[in-house]
Amino acid sequence: MGLTVSVGVYTDDLDADVREQYLTDFRLINRILKAAGLSAHKEKPSAEDLRWNVGMGYSRLHFLRRFAASVAVTGRVPTPLRRNATATTSPEIRAYCSRVVRPSSRLFDHLMCHSDAEGYYVPIDFPSVLNADQAVPLTGGYLGSSVRLRDECRMLADHLELPDADFDLDDDGEWKRLKIATHGAVWHRYPIEAFACAALRSACTRSIELKAAIVFG
Repeated sequence: MGLTVSVGVYTDDLDADVREQYLTDFRLINRILKAAGLSAHKEKPSAEDLRWNVGMGYSRLHFLRRFAASVAVTGRVPTPLRRNATATTSPEIRAYCSRVVRPSSRLFDHLMCHSDAEGYYVPIDFPSVLNADQAVPLTGGYLGSSVRLRDECRMLADHLELPDADFDLDDDGEWKRLKIATHGAVWHRYPIEAFACAALRSACTRSIELKAAIVFG
């Protein structure tokens, strides 16, 4: 089991119980958006062939967060971690979390300050992650912007020297060809972070194009 990132999950062929859960969450999302003075998100049923998802796993997201934390705090990329290392307790993430700054001025707010297990990003531009309260029991507890998350991933991709290429993330051959085409690029030292960055960037692109939410689950 691990984190799956999906776009276009609200389809006509959903089971009734699953459909009702999504409808409930989308109503809660719009309550949160309205309270923040933002326009409503209108999730329309997606065609089954437009549904997109990728198995990310929790560790990949945590590795990318550690990378982002280092860039935010020091302006530099961190020392690469071993594959079996635990990123959540890293000095980089602790340093990021200890900084007392206004949410709107935090770098990578939508990557760093959202649930790592479940929740939503909607294709509406707003500066900081929105928190649900007990009166609005949204799945995951946080609402992010896929527009801002895309921008954050683009910034991280620049630090990784990762091209803006859309390809099958699970195809090892595609990664090998990209590695040859980007000989010596920084991302070669950060393959886990590169996968997570590319996956989230692709999810954001599809979210914005389809006007559909990204779903963590």
